[in-house]
Amino acid sequence: MVPGPDILNVVLLFLLHNLHSESAKFEVIGPTDPIVVEAGDDIILPCYLKPNISVEDMTVDWRNLDSTNHLFYQSWYGDTKINLFVQAVGSRPVVSIERHRDGGMGLLCESEGWHPEPELVWLDSKGVSLSDGRPETHRDLNGFYRVRQQVIVQETDTNRFTCRVLQRHINEQVETEVHVPSELFYYTSPWRRFFIVLCFLGIITVIGVSLAVNCKFRKKDERIAHLKQQLGYFSTYLFESIRRHTVDVTLDPDTAHPWLNLSDDGKQVYHTNIKQDLPDNPDKFNFWPSVLGKEGFSSGRFYYEVQVKEKTTRTLGVVRESVNRKGWTTLGPYNGYWTVRLWNGVYEAITDHSVTLPLREKPQKVGVFVDYEEGQVSFLNVEARCLIYSFTGYTFTEKLFPFFSPEPNHGGKNSAPLVICPVNITD
Repeated sequence: MVPGPDILNVVLLFLLHNLHSESAKFEVIGPTDPIVVEAGDDIILPCYLKPNISVEDMTVDWRNLDSTNHLFYQSWYGDTKINLFVQAVGSRPVVSIERHRDGGMGLLCESEGWHPEPELVWLDSKGVSLSDGRPETHRDLNGFYRVRQQVIVQETDTNRFTCRVLQRHINEQVETEVHVPSELFYYTSPWRRFFIVLCFLGIITVIGVSLAVNCKFRKKDERIAHLKQQLGYFSTYLFESIRRHTVDVTLDPDTAHPWLNLSDDGKQVYHTNIKQDLPDNPDKFNFWPSVLGKEGFSSGRFYYEVQVKEKTTRTLGVVRESVNRKGWTTLGPYNGYWTVRLWNGVYEAITDHSVTLPLREKPQKVGVFVDYEEGQVSFLNVEARCLIYSFTGYTFTEKLFPFFSPEPNHGGKNSAPLVICPVNITD
């Protein structure tokens, strides 16, 4: 099996034993062009002798010239050098919707396991490049390349964007298309920002005129109140299309960790600091203090909201049905967990590596939205009506279940429960 991704220089030695030198006149012939092979695959290296003679009394020995260990022979006759070009096609790009940035929506694309070094390019729905500069490139200890690049996109007629990673030398490419819901562009759309600014300017102007003229102009005050009311309606409209996919989530006691206590209605969970004497079963978590929702979803869209106020540490998200619930497991997408957590005052999205989330406002209520067919899991700050983070570009093949971890009690400092809240939808 070919171990790594570099070009290997291999030498083939024919060692003589009892042959007389005059009877051992031959050439060792190998391919003149490099042999290309996928990393991890088996390969047969061709060679032959010229003229075609018996090698019954010879020893054939292969050596990697790049190795630091060398053996020397006094009685070797012929050799040939073969260049082995090892290639590797990396992973499908993983795209994350990060946050509103510089008047647009920030997207991050990452792919790993490549050799040679690949290219990464962002494209809009018409195939026009959106990339600005070269992507970040890192090489791991095994010699494989990892690439990542951020891009800021504006709302379009389709809101579809593609991250493509390609390796021209081996004629390979993989790509991921992401669809960003229009609702998430609300705070970045120029005309909407203008509308909001205009409304606020209108309010300020009305207040100024009202104070300058006289308090008796009650119509002005009524107009101010009306504008404020309209702004409230406008803000509420932001999440309407998402919140219309609200589902009723109830906690499943059969999956709850023994240190957790669930309310009778299955809507609240908190850490007790006291291990309950409960029978174990395959569905129950025994390491992470976690619990799942009873209902699983294998198609469509679903949304629910969780009150997290007074929590100093907690983890929320969704998991696939087959996740390992016994022992320690990293809560990342590669293990079937799509989660965001608050830990030691830091908000993080748990991806292949944790992504720190610089939130302006501390969420008191978090909305979780899943689009199964689009492979997207989004987290929303309900009060601020803004995006916290989105996982995108995944392919779901199993049921997904809501995931809740109130985390340890920490001597009462983190004793507040996680509460599944009813969602009031405004028409």
